[in-house]
Amino acid sequence: MKVLFAIAIMLLMSNILLAHDFEIISQNRRVLVSPSIAENGKSLVYVGIDEKTGHQGIFVSNLQVNGTFSKPNVAVNTSSTIERLRKGFRYFQPNYSPFSAEEFRAKNGLDSPTIQNNIITFSATLKDLRRGIFYAIKRSNKWQVYPIAIQGHKMPVKPDVYYKDFNAPYISVKQRAIFLTTAKNDLSYVFSYKIPTERSASEEPVLLAKADENIYDFRDISVAQGNFATLAKGGNGLLSVYKFDSVTGILTETIPGGNEFWKQVKNITTAPEGVSYFNNKIAFSTYTIDRDGNNVYAIYSNAGNNEFAIPVITSNEIIDSIDVRLAKIWNPTLYIQDNRAYITFMGVLREDSRITGVYLATIDNGKVNIESIAVPGQRLVNGHIILAATIGAVSIRHGTIALALRLENGDNVIAVVRV
Repeated sequence: MKVLFAIAIMLLMSNILLAHDFEIISQNRRVLVSPSIAENGKSLVYVGIDEKTGHQGIFVSNLQVNGTFSKPNVAVNTSSTIERLRKGFRYFQPNYSPFSAEEFRAKNGLDSPTIQNNIITFSATLKDLRRGIFYAIKRSNKWQVYPIAIQGHKMPVKPDVYYKDFNAPYISVKQRAIFLTTAKNDLSYVFSYKIPTERSASEEPVLLAKADENIYDFRDISVAQGNFATLAKGGNGLLSVYKFDSVTGILTETIPGGNEFWKQVKNITTAPEGVSYFNNKIAFSTYTIDRDGNNVYAIYSNAGNNEFAIPVITSNEIIDSIDVRLAKIWNPTLYIQDNRAYITFMGVLREDSRITGVYLATIDNGKVNIESIAVPGQRLVNGHIILAATIGAVSIRHGTIALALRLENGDNVIAVVRV
C-alpha cells in the first residue's frame, strides 16, 4: 500500500519539469557508488559496472573545452594490475548493491573514489579479502594502479602498529591523498600520502593526527584544500567536530554554538555525523528524538554567516520554497563561493524511505533558501521521470553538482547540474 501511494505521488508530480538543466553524461546498467567531483570541478568519478567485461569499474569523466563533460571511460576495473602487488581486486565497494541510498555515510565512510588532475584515490577489497587504499595515475594515456596501504601492513609510526580498516582516501592539492585509518589496537590515525610523479618513486604516508585520551574514535573525514575535518570523541566522551590546520599541524575542536547548542540537541543519539569541510567552515547532519519518540533530522553549518545553533534545515518542518516535509536528510557537501554557502544533501519522503532525492541549501548572509535539484516524480526534458537521485562524498564544486539518477525505464544515469 505504501509503495502504491508513493507511485501515485510521483505520477502526480511527473508533469513538473526540473528547475535546473541536466547534462546527461552516461547511462550505466548499475551505478554502485554515486559520483564525486574534483576540487577544481574539472573531473568526476564513480563506481559502476563495466558493460564490456561485466566487472566493477571506476569511471572518469572530464570537463571539455566546450564546457560539457566527456563520456565516462573506465580507468580501473577488477582486472587491473596493481603495481608492486601480486594480488588483484575483488571489488571497489563493500556493499555490492545498486544505489545504497539508506546509509550513505556509515562509520567507516562513504568509500567513494575521488579524483584530481588525472589521479584517482580509492579504497578496494583484494581477492584475498584484505581491504586497502590505492591510487591510479594516468601516464602516457594509460592508467597505472599502485597501493598506498593494505590491511595488516605496518604503519609508519612508532611503536609498531598495523592497519586494520580504512576510510576512502581524498585526493587534494599538491597531489596529496589524505585518509583515515584505524589500527589493530583500535586507535585512529589520519595520514597524508604524496602521490609520486615518477614510476620508480615511493614514499611512506606521513602522520597528520593520532588519537589519544583527549581526542579519539575518529569517524569519517572531509577534505578540501589540503585541510580536513573529522568527527571524534573528546575527553568528555561526547562526539564533536574537529578541524585540522595543515599550517600549524593542530587538530582543534569546533564546538557548534557552545553549550547552548548541546542543550538544544541534548537528545541526540548519533550526532553529529556526515561532516563536510570547506574553507575553514563546517556542515554536518544529525538527528534527535522528539518527545513522541520520532526521529528529527537536521543539517547544521556555520557557513554563509549562519550560526551553528540555528539549523539550516530540519525534517520536522515544511520547507516553504518546495512545499514538502522530508522524513530524513543527510550526506551534506559544503561549498563556499563569494561568501555564499552551498550545501547539497539527500532527503527522503515520508511515503517511502527508499525514494531518495537531492536538494540544495543556499545560505547568503544567514538567510537560507532550499530548492529541489533532482527529486522523485520530476520529469526530465527528454520525457523520462526520475525515480531516485543520489550524490557521492563530494557532490558540489564550482557551481557544478554531480549526481546519479534512476529513471522509470530502469536506466541508471550520471548527470551534472549547474547552479
